[in-house]
Amino acid sequence: MDALEFLGSVYQNVTVPLPVRMRAAQIAVEYERPRLAVTALVDGEDFASRLQRALDRSDKVRNGAVPTNGMKLIESKPIRRL
Repeated sequence: MDALEFLGSVYQNVTVPLPVRMRAAQIAVEYERPRLAVTALVDGEDFASRLQRALDRSDKVRNGAVPTNGMKLIESKPIRRL
């Protein structure tokens, strides 16, 4: 029996006091279930420079500097709400 099996037998044993069982389960869960993690792949650039490039592209689109491939931009005015 290894340590993880021992912890499992402790938290599954109803004759052991509940606080002890909960502590055993808390320790064991770290090894029984994979931890969820977020990873990001960045191609050597820092986040600030990538963000700035994206903002620059957005500004070009807003200012009409990007070709629209023959599509017209729909212009509108804000609706005044009462």
